Amino acid sequence: MKEEESKIFISYSRKDKDFALRLAEDLRAAGVEIWIDQLDIPPGVRWDDAVEDALDLCKYFMVILSPVSVESKDVKDEIAYALDAGKKIIPVFYKECKIPLRIRRLNYIDFTSDYNSGKTKIIEAMKKDQTLQTEPQIVKEEKPKEVKKVVKTPPKKAVPKPEIIRPKTTVFRSNAKELSVADVKSMLKKHSFFEVEWNKNGKGFYNKFEVKTITGDKVVFDSASELMWQQSGSDESMDYENAKKWIAKLNEKGYAGYKDWRLPTLEEAMSLMEREVKNDLYINPVFDSEQRWIWTADQVKGESWAWVVGFGLGNCGDRGFYGYYGYVRAVRSGQSSAE
Repeated sequence: MKEEESKIFISYSRKDKDFALRLAEDLRAAGVEIWIDQLDIPPGVRWDDAVEDALDLCKYFMVILSPVSVESKDVKDEIAYALDAGKKIIPVFYKECKIPLRIRRLNYIDFTSDYNSGKTKIIEAMKKDQTLQTEPQIVKEEKPKEVKKVVKTPPKKAVPKPEIIRPKTTVFRSNAKELSVADVKSMLKKHSFFEVEWNKNGKGFYNKFEVKTITGDKVVFDSASELMWQQSGSDESMDYENAKKWIAKLNEKGYAGYKDWRLPTLEEAMSLMEREVKNDLYINPVFDSEQRWIWTADQVKGESWAWVVGFGLGNCGDRGFYGYYGYVRAVRSGQSSAE
């Protein structure tokens, strides 16, 4: 059996997915190691097998409590499994509900009134707990006094900031295609896109944004790529098939006077990725902050998965067509005319 890792397994109801994903991204960004199915199950792996393996490996078990989660069979099973395995339980009180009997005596972290306060308590508790476990106990012994040698540490050399690419106009691929992990890594390096894991030295794309309001609808035009984006996007996350239906309805409406909106390709979506966090996201603040994860039109080669871009963590990844959720931010080629 593999040794336990100091990670938090996050258990939740699918109906609480937006809160669970937001908390997971915020904790990971703060340096807390977490595991959540929406982010950490690779393509082709059975969901139940992945969950069971993660439960075995994770030392901590966080359960998000709400009226729907306490009635969920999957959540109840995961609680029972974690208790039987002796995991450290972290109850998160998300919405008013009846706390399950087996964890009722445990102290919980209250998120019902203040999200940031609850998040800070988890981060501080994890840092304190891990420090206590990793710091060795020091045994003081009487030793003869020694003359301490002063060792001068040479000053650290300043690391030059990477130069940003400033193209006049770059045309990215607009047709959807299947991509392997190797394809994606190659694309990131080709365009020097920043990606926190696969291309952290990427220089990023130099966008030239202009916010416009057309027929009452807000768009962001990027003259560097000749792409027009929705300033916001879908208000709720959804699975891949519903994302495509959402695009169809957007075109029926004629958002901003156009009917050629579509899901972006992965390289188009990655062109929005910033090297640095701005307002808690790796995307320019001209865009709405609700759409932390967005679907793309590109699919994973040989799998029923699609590539997604996460502005909360500064990365791209893949999610299954069903049971996984993301937001939609539609794009169109800016030079097309309205119908």
